Amino acid sequence: MNPTRILGEDDTSESGDSESESESESGESESESGESSESGESSGNQTLPAPVVTVPATVPEPDRNDKVTLVSFNYFNAPKTKQKSRKNPNSDSLAYLIDFLIRLFFSAEVPVPPKKVTMRLVVSSNSRLRSLQNSEEVEAECKIDAGDSDKKGNSTVKYNCEAESGVEPEKVQAKEELTFYQNVEDTTPVNDLQGDVSFTAQAYEDATDLSNAPETFNFATLNGIVEGKNTYFIISGSLEGDTPALTKLEEGKPIKFIFYDNSANPALKHGKRALEDLSDRKRDMDCTVTSKKQNDYKIRCDPGQAFQGNLHQTTGTVDHTSLMLNLQPGKDSVSVDPEGSGSSQKNPTYYRKNSSGLSGGAIAGIVIACAAALIIATILALALKGPKAPVANNSSIVGLKTDDFQG
Repeated sequence: MNPTRILGEDDTSESGDSESESESESGESESESGESSESGESSGNQTLPAPVVTVPATVPEPDRNDKVTLVSFNYFNAPKTKQKSRKNPNSDSLAYLIDFLIRLFFSAEVPVPPKKVTMRLVVSSNSRLRSLQNSEEVEAECKIDAGDSDKKGNSTVKYNCEAESGVEPEKVQAKEELTFYQNVEDTTPVNDLQGDVSFTAQAYEDATDLSNAPETFNFATLNGIVEGKNTYFIISGSLEGDTPALTKLEEGKPIKFIFYDNSANPALKHGKRALEDLSDRKRDMDCTVTSKKQNDYKIRCDPGQAFQGNLHQTTGTVDHTSLMLNLQPGKDSVSVDPEGSGSSQKNPTYYRKNSSGLSGGAIAGIVIACAAALIIATILALALKGPKAPVANNSSIVGLKTDDFQG
């Protein structure tokens, strides 16, 4: 994991060229006005270079070997007016206050989730005017929610995060690294969790701009499997969560999921895979609850077109409630093609479009049958015609023909 990485910035040569051109132009104007880069740094405004990150060619899937997975960012709030500092409540200093939630899934290898997590944010203003961009990197402190303080490993835990910035938060991005502390008052991190964190595809995208994070308070988990049913798929299993979440999920309203489609293979350009942004693969899908029994909860999703994806640790929302799918290994992927032949495939690993025409085996069978019929017809024709007259000076051929038609 790269500690300097900011999630979600495209790595393209075109943008890189335009940025270098704008930098050179701004550099020339600065030199003409008699200002230097050093004087700009000392002005008090920290201008950060645009972060460069390679967008994955396929949607990143959570690594089941990781001990921690950042499932989602939620309920981001950052007023555009300065307020009294929470870090220094007794002073008259003002700052832009930033609040949001994160949900972390801890594997069974983490018997007691840590009580505090910190992460780095990049706060930017005037992001469209790069020469005037004002950015600042700050630390967000996330404390475990009181309602989740008794949770153990193999569960999803909610944390309330706070940060302060001197820059107006027009855009806030999250860096990928997290630091864990066993207790809120600790200053020494938990070393065995460092660098052992993965992001879900949705969290990866939301981290590029936290203002896009969904506004959800309640949370539930569906522990189960997904099965392909020709033109649709069924997610089933046992449901667990807080009472408000279970109430919302039992109302029968459609659950809006965000899945990421991997059915279209990235094109090859000059021997390299063309990079695709996650937003190009995003599929908003309204799924319907077909069984509300808590131990036999079923959700039906109709993609309406070809879809392939891994649904493990993806989330759906309904009425400020999030539902995370915690699916079994080998039962977490699905592939359907409503426009294909309709053959049922349960959790195939690779997507393959249905092809028209006969299969290779059928064609081979037809060819063999035709050849056999031609041979039989030839033998019958020769038998009905009778033996030919002996050919002079070719006793071997005469003997062969005689043997062929005896008996």
